[in-house]
Amino acid sequence: MYMTRILGGLVLGAALAGSVVAAEPEAHNFAAGTKAFTLATEYVRERRDSDIYLANVSAGYGYYFWDNIAFEIHGVGYYAYDDAPAIGGGASILARWHFLNIGRFSLYGDVLGGIMQLDGNFPNGGTHFNFTYQGGPGMAIQLRDSLFLIGGARFEHVSNGFIDGRDRNPIFNSYGGYIGLMWTF
Repeated sequence: MYMTRILGGLVLGAALAGSVVAAEPEAHNFAAGTKAFTLATEYVRERRDSDIYLANVSAGYGYYFWDNIAFEIHGVGYYAYDDAPAIGGGASILARWHFLNIGRFSLYGDVLGGIMQLDGNFPNGGTHFNFTYQGGPGMAIQLRDSLFLIGGARFEHVSNGFIDGRDRNPIFNSYGGYIGLMWTF
């Protein structure tokens, strides 16, 4: 049910974004040499039936080193909740492949890995410092010549990689979604 709401919201956002486009922009193929700046927000919830979640806001800079394939570096602000709130920041590296471009729509897959430092333990019983990796499908919709609405679904894993022993390494496995804007130049 939860994933259905996220995907439904992404489809509704895509439909609304398509209705605000003044003129049909040319098809965009994310050519090699293209640079990108992204702003996005994400929400993921523990896959068990619990009230444990992680939300973030990220800003990233990317470079398409090959047609339709990019690497991005992101700065991330986090809000986590597991019995108590925790806030903090981190960084991640993302790889994205636009495998299907049709008109102003593009389907892609991305994977990313990073680190986070929070002011409280997350997950509960863990540590302030954690590693994270994520991945999933997404869609870009061209709104203007160099502006895209992006969004998708992701699986996310958070743990500290046993840096403080096996007893202090609870894991957070979750599913959720993200939405944002990407400017190319």
